[in-house]
Amino acid sequence: MERCLIGVGANIDPEENIAEGLLLLARRVRILAVSPFYVTAPIGRPEQPDYLNGVVVVEHGGGPAALRDDILRPVEAARGRARTADAYAARTLDLDVLLYGDRTGHEAGMTLPDPHLWERPFLAAAALAVFPGLVVPGTGRPLRELADPAAVAACRGADAFTERLREMFER
Repeated sequence: MERCLIGVGANIDPEENIAEGLLLLARRVRILAVSPFYVTAPIGRPEQPDYLNGVVVVEHGGGPAALRDDILRPVEAARGRARTADAYAARTLDLDVLLYGDRTGHEAGMTLPDPHLWERPFLAAAALAVFPGLVVPGTGRPLRELADPAAVAACRGADAFTERLREMFER
């Protein structure tokens, strides 16, 4: 079993879809930790509602493609996610493999680690909350050095929602 970092986000009924999606996910994999969630503006779509974004740490042993295709995509679909060519479309639930153990490189259409981990401050903030000393596989550098510290510090927490999720999953 390998520890994996999964990005979690939604901007269509986000509190309901994230909570219910994580309950579905927990039936398939063990959720080890839930990060703080952050309120974020939609990228390139100011007309859309804000997102809630965070990460969860899970254990999985079948490889990144199996995690994505056999577990994450069906959970998204169960919450009404319809993938389109529009990468910035509003969504009920978005689950992405950010880290899969110490794996690096390109595999089944994914880049591991996912560069969004340090390019998107809300993902870096969430990951640092669950892995404060994370050294990003393949870089030899701490995530704290790769991410913009001012942007990470400026992330606006969804504290009540985070607390609710943690009560659900961290027993």
